[in-house]
Amino acid sequence: MTLGDAVLFAVLGWLGLHQVLTRIPGLERSKAAFLSIQIINLTVISALLSVGIPSLTGNLKVFNWIIALLLVVHTFQNTTAYSAARRARLQGQRADADAKRDQVAAALAAGARSPRPDDGDRAGQDDPS
Repeated sequence: MTLGDAVLFAVLGWLGLHQVLTRIPGLERSKAAFLSIQIINLTVISALLSVGIPSLTGNLKVFNWIIALLLVVHTFQNTTAYSAARRARLQGQRADADAKRDQVAAALAAGARSPRPDDGDRAGQDDPS
């Protein structure tokens, strides 16, 4: 196995692993996982475009660009999935905060409308003389 074969298999292995990793439920909510996958994608893209796979020479150099562009598409898909998951999480938090705010407002409004039942019984009890 030559160096070019090893690099080609490593890049194809990363593409396969990338497909598996992005299909794990809940992984799109993890910022650390998202950033590590994106950094690896960008590193592989940069290496393919600047150096390329050694055994792909001549007219085969176009495959470096094709694989790099495939990884660019994956990078955009990861960003879209992470953004959608983050947006959904923030909307859920916002909905929870709105519901809590409505509960507090309703409790305050109900407390302001009805007098406390023991207000009349306590008149004068606080004064010891």
